[in-house]
Amino acid sequence: PDTDYNFVARNITHMRQQAASFIEYAESRDKPWFLYVGFGDSHRCVDDPDYGPFCESYGIDKTTNKSTIPDWEPAIYSPDEVLVPYWIQDTPAARADIAAMYTAKNRMDQ
Repeated sequence: PDTDYNFVARNITHMRQQAASFIEYAESRDKPWFLYVGFGDSHRCVDDPDYGPFCESYGIDKTTNKSTIPDWEPAIYSPDEVLVPYWIQDTPAARADIAAMYTAKNRMDQ
């Protein structure tokens, strides 16, 4: 099995394929089953800081801004288009962090 955390927890195509394989197997057993899918996109990127603080650049070709992950079209958020919650100080750093988080979490939504 692949042990690259980003591939396992951020590549939505791989995750979909693994879930589909499990469901097919589980349903063939005619027993109750449970599947939990954990996404890495809601967490900060600690394995490879080259991808950004939330691994928001994972799966994006930096020269074309196109996806390298099948079945995913990146939505890249800029700091000036995010909404800053009232409990967070509205600073350029906060806006950049929120934009990175939105970009990363967009993978889960597709």
